[in-house]
Amino acid sequence: MPPISNLQVHEVVNNELIIKLRQTEIRLKQMQSFEAKNESHIALSVAEIQKLQLENSILRLQNMSVNGQLKGLSSSLALSNATCQRLQEEVLSLRLSLEKANQLRLNAQRDVNELKSKFEVAMQVQVVCLKGEDQARGQLNAALKELEAMKEELANQNQRENDKSVQQDCSGSTMSFKKHYLKYVVGGIVIFGLAVAVIVLAVEVARLSDELNNKNPEEPWKTNYRLPEQLIPDYYVVNIHPNMETSKFTGSMFLYVDINDGSLNYLPIHQKGLTITNPTIASVDKINGRVLRNIEVASYLEVPENEFFVILPKEALSPGKYKVSLEFSGSLDQPELVGIYSSEYAVSQSGSEEKRKLVTSKFEPTYARRAFPCLDEPDKKATFKISLVKPKFENDKWSALSNMNVDSTRPGPGENEETVTFKFTEKMSTYLAVFIVSEFTHEEATAQNSNGQPFPVRVYGREFPDLTESKLTYPLDVAKNVVEYYINFFGIDYPLPKLDLIGIPDFVSGAMENWGLITFRETNLLVDEKNDAISNIQQVGSVISHEIAHMWFGNLVTMKWWDDLWLNEGFASFMEYKALDKYKPEYKMLDQFLVSDLQPVLALDAQLSSHPIIQPVAHPDQITEIFDTITYSKGCSVIRMLEGILGEKVFQTGVSEYLKTFKYSNAVTQDLWKSLTAAASTAGLGIDVATVMDTWTLQMGFPLINVSYDATSKIATVKQSRFFGSPNAKKSASAAKESPFNYAWEVPLTYFTYDDQVNAKKQWLKKDQQSVDIPIDTPNFKFNSRQIGFYRVNYDVETWKKLINTLNDKTITYSTDRSSLIDDVFSLADGQYVEYSLALDLLLYVKIEEDYVPWSTAASKLLKLLPFMRDRPAELNFKKLAKDLVAERYDALTWNAEADEQHLTKRLRSTILNLACSCDNADCLAGAAEPFKIWIADENAKGDVNVRQQMYNFGMQSEGHKDTNWETVWARYLKEKDPQEKLKLMTSLTHVSSTYHLNLYLERAKNESYVRGQDYFSVLQYMSDNPLGSSIVWNFVRDQWQYLVDRFTLNSRSLGRLIPRITQNFNTQTRLDEMKAFFAKYPDAGAGASARAQALEKPPV
Repeated sequence: MPPISNLQVHEVVNNELIIKLRQTEIRLKQMQSFEAKNESHIALSVAEIQKLQLENSILRLQNMSVNGQLKGLSSSLALSNATCQRLQEEVLSLRLSLEKANQLRLNAQRDVNELKSKFEVAMQVQVVCLKGEDQARGQLNAALKELEAMKEELANQNQRENDKSVQQDCSGSTMSFKKHYLKYVVGGIVIFGLAVAVIVLAVEVARLSDELNNKNPEEPWKTNYRLPEQLIPDYYVVNIHPNMETSKFTGSMFLYVDINDGSLNYLPIHQKGLTITNPTIASVDKINGRVLRNIEVASYLEVPENEFFVILPKEALSPGKYKVSLEFSGSLDQPELVGIYSSEYAVSQSGSEEKRKLVTSKFEPTYARRAFPCLDEPDKKATFKISLVKPKFENDKWSALSNMNVDSTRPGPGENEETVTFKFTEKMSTYLAVFIVSEFTHEEATAQNSNGQPFPVRVYGREFPDLTESKLTYPLDVAKNVVEYYINFFGIDYPLPKLDLIGIPDFVSGAMENWGLITFRETNLLVDEKNDAISNIQQVGSVISHEIAHMWFGNLVTMKWWDDLWLNEGFASFMEYKALDKYKPEYKMLDQFLVSDLQPVLALDAQLSSHPIIQPVAHPDQITEIFDTITYSKGCSVIRMLEGILGEKVFQTGVSEYLKTFKYSNAVTQDLWKSLTAAASTAGLGIDVATVMDTWTLQMGFPLINVSYDATSKIATVKQSRFFGSPNAKKSASAAKESPFNYAWEVPLTYFTYDDQVNAKKQWLKKDQQSVDIPIDTPNFKFNSRQIGFYRVNYDVETWKKLINTLNDKTITYSTDRSSLIDDVFSLADGQYVEYSLALDLLLYVKIEEDYVPWSTAASKLLKLLPFMRDRPAELNFKKLAKDLVAERYDALTWNAEADEQHLTKRLRSTILNLACSCDNADCLAGAAEPFKIWIADENAKGDVNVRQQMYNFGMQSEGHKDTNWETVWARYLKEKDPQEKLKLMTSLTHVSSTYHLNLYLERAKNESYVRGQDYFSVLQYMSDNPLGSSIVWNFVRDQWQYLVDRFTLNSRSLGRLIPRITQNFNTQTRLDEMKAFFAKYPDAGAGASARAQALEKPPV
């Protein structure tokens, strides 16, 4: 019988506590669900009051004079006292119910806390056990051998010793096993005492095992979802043979692993969906890899719940190096577009069309195991020797691509086939491997490392023979310039011998940073600067910059586990702005950061359904779910704030040192903080980065900075409190997730006065400070310069008035500061910190605004309110207000572009047109309808590409349901090969004002020959934005949920994100009840658990 360790016993006890903890947490969630139900009723009542208040504000503004003076509305528009009284009584009644629910929740919370305490004690005991585990195990084995030798003697002594008491202690201390038991053996019978102790331990383990659902501690592959720490991969030799005709692939693999710090009696390897045969294990020489002896395999099994293939050797694998050999096969038909899969695309030339296929892969986060058996965790880094089989015909264009350059080629294994073997990779995580077989063309440039060493940069894509301009030239130029920028910024040369980028027709993500061969969705890579919209061109530049940043952040240095995913994605998201701003300064990317990342994630993070940047994850569903806006956008926003604290030079120095220290290895967030703290110390800043940044990464949400200015003392008193995006969230805060910092932050305040807006002043507001007093000589100031800080600012009434005046007289210099004022005041109104009338007063200044960033913020706020005004008395008044605000800018821009317009002017035009047409500006709608009708008659008359999407959308809205117009656009969509133009047409089809055509589109979209799987959810989302389509899509999703799950699986993050997107404009009790009923009917959310919580939390308007 194998020895039973103290650690195993405590692991079982811990598991028991965990189960009890989870049961109590389930009870807690039930209480919270009851509480949430009451909260939702309160929210709806409060929301009704707030909607009426907003209507009041909007109506009041309609009667303003030409010079902007506001007049009060007539008393007939005020809310009736009876209505308010009824709503208040309703709120009071519901609050009483809420108090009862709160008491039940508190009782459940106490149970959770008690179990947590027990669990923490057990964990401490386990740590102690761990320290002496190996020594105790060895001594126990020796004792058991001695026991066997003395078996006969023990039998004779058994009767004599029965009346002697024997005690045991399994504290797991580091004393020897024999000494441990000598203390408790009565009469000096050492060996018998050991035997009794072993038996008692075995019985206890068996008892606990039965209680814990028959989970056998001798089967750790069932109880542990993580790989053993002592299992360390060295290198893989992987051979993949895809067959595009049969949509199958076969493969073989050698994996060389080291086992450190203790033996293993099982060998777990990740796999999912593979058929594995002929597993073998051999002990090999550590130096040269020569086989020393074969290890006989007793059996092997699959563990689907943990996605393991487990090999059970007949003997324990002691510390040393081993070679694991496997053969495997799988399917290339993967509707989820993950693992290794095949894709089909069309190439047209001179009217004829040819269907072609390719094989590609997508492994992040946990999909490498679907292509080949592997140790699929980010800290299990290894090198890879990859071979791919590709078709081989005379004068063909087939190529095989992987992370590295080609090492060799050889004929076979079959006729018309060739095996391509690539050089060994650098040490990297499994999710960064990549396999591609295609007939793509490419363009090439040469980049240089800091030492002058050149390396090739190539962009691959399918051929577009009918296009006059290449779609590879611009992305190639971006890639070359950006990679050289990063080489200089990080102070580290590009680590690989080549950098390839390739556009894939079917790709589930925006892009994937495979080391040395980055894969993209076609619309995120392939553009033509002369013929594509400036928004598409900028998007391509951003995505390329993001992915190349990963060659350092994520690939060279990788997070140790997925809970630190933000180290990869947050940094890449931040660096993409810096790199593209350097390459294309006219884009003003650092200004655009506000409207692309910062402001949207501030709105999301103000909800109770948010989560900390760093959060524990385990199951693959949880892992894929955290690839979300918080990880990407909040991650890059707090990094931007940190650079503002340290200064660019110190920040750059610390980041470079971090990368150099952990290259080809793994790191955690605290490692980055240490490197940045050291750089700050060297620069004399004296900032402990961890103390500051832990408050931003380990708790969700952010602070509201309240500024009150005393003109007499000339003191601004600044306080912080947690910001809530809605009154409902504020009232429910007591039920929110606990915070290690009690929702207080280390806040880097910045502010400027109007006479010096360049040199912002700095002041810390510490998490343990009630307030801070700041002397400011003038009442003319603004906090959060350039909106660098991840917080919102509210002012006293007089200061708000001064800010509004400065906006109207163009005193505030920077567009980012004007944008942040719009963003803050509307968000404060959403949360009922200020009246909507104040927000609308401030917004009046946009009549004179000429810059893209503030207008982008203003348009987003107005368009967010529009659906909540629909079909209400205030709708016409709201649209009239919006049309009045946008009129001057619309008249200045219209649909006609100037030849030499600046980049942001082009972006502004599309924003203004979208807002004007959405608010029923008659001239704008006519400006879309007339060219749309011309284009219907002549498909070559597409007009200005930078406003083509608006022309398609609003032309379809007014003209699409007439005659055969919708079918004409559908036919053009089907035959379009340019991915950028095809996406525009696909989007426009959802804007038709006809329920018949919307339902027809939903049915046709199921066919992948019409709508690719990667685009399917986009169709549903765009259609849900159509007032006629919202109900149609919601009913479709509820009726067809099982179809969606069967096609895409619950692990799909795209499916998980669908619900909050299509329900974002719901604001009635009926819709809320429908969502709850739907979630109750289908309780398994997979990768959409957080998204469901977000969908139920509606910000009131």
